[in-house]
Amino acid sequence: EAVDADVRARGFGLSGDAHARLRPFAVQPLSALRLALDEFDPRRLHAAAPSGRWRIEADLHVSDADALTLVGPVHAENGAPGRIDQDRVPVLVLTAQLEASLGQVDLRDLRVRPAGGGEVRGEAGWRASGDLPVRAALQLRDVDAAALHGRGVPTKLGGRIDIRASGERQQFELALNDSGPSHIALDARGAVAQRLLTLERARIAARGAEATLAGSLKLDDTLEFKTDGALQKFDPSAFARVPAASLSATFAASGRIGPQPDVRAAVDFGPSTLMGERLSGVLK
Repeated sequence: EAVDADVRARGFGLSGDAHARLRPFAVQPLSALRLALDEFDPRRLHAAAPSGRWRIEADLHVSDADALTLVGPVHAENGAPGRIDQDRVPVLVLTAQLEASLGQVDLRDLRVRPAGGGEVRGEAGWRASGDLPVRAALQLRDVDAAALHGRGVPTKLGGRIDIRASGERQQFELALNDSGPSHIALDARGAVAQRLLTLERARIAARGAEATLAGSLKLDDTLEFKTDGALQKFDPSAFARVPAASLSATFAASGRIGPQPDVRAAVDFGPSTLMGERLSGVLK
């Protein structure tokens, strides 16, 4: 026999309502859950979390196909979106169909409306076992990089991002292009493990320019790095708010950024200009 329970709770920076239907002697005691969390700031839950004003609703019930799985829609809205460099989340609305059991969680038909317009669709999930239990496969349409980070330029980014991760390792692969004025195209593959970012390959192209590179970066106070690659008529102002240039060169560099910078580099310039001045020769 089912038992209905209504709960109004407040504490730890959260408040909200929940309605649960319980079957105490069933294989899955929780047969339905309707949840509505009032507006809350994730930073009040964890000091390192990005700030925001989130409201979350979910309406879950037992799956017809599996009595141990809860399914249903999830809806989240952020009343205070902002850029990443502002310690905020550049997301207005997130919706998905949730499938959850003890061993896995899936977000299907995931749709995200970013600040600045556009859309992100795809799927994400978690498994209790496996080397990389967290995964996400996302498709972007008309996303504005300037709304994501203060150094971003206005874009209409489309393409895909694939992520697989665990607590110790994260792998990523992406292929993005801009249908806006910059015509940026970015392809990259790499991983993060033990506070080390390894870029297996990356190619960035825009306005007839191209950069290819590979390397590694320690994600600690030293920011120790090693990289090599090539530039072909590369203009960094196509990608960020920096002075325009036209750089053609091959390069290799290593060292650390902090706490005391120590950089060793070798650059062999082809015909290039930087801030209106011509560059050529070898720099070591």
